[in-house]
Amino acid sequence: MVPELDFVVMVFIRKVACSLPSYDHKLPILSCSDFMPSTSPDPNSLSPVVVGGITWLSIKSVNFCVFPCGADGKFNFKERGPLYAQGVGLQSL
Repeated sequence: MVPELDFVVMVFIRKVACSLPSYDHKLPILSCSDFMPSTSPDPNSLSPVVVGGITWLSIKSVNFCVFPCGADGKFNFKERGPLYAQGVGLQSL
């Protein structure tokens, strides 16, 4: 029993299948600042992160499920009761 929690949010991040460079490809030496965007990113965009000519991250969608705590103080992840919620936070087609 977890009296401090009222609900649990499960987040599912699906990535786009991408091809990584071959083993004989020499990876560039990068610093953290190389990954900082040069402009303000669009918060509604799922643009891929491309640095040094390599796609490091490309997200297809972000889905979430909300499970409320039951009257018995337990979470039931198998059943979808009347207060269960599910949605898509971001989706790229």
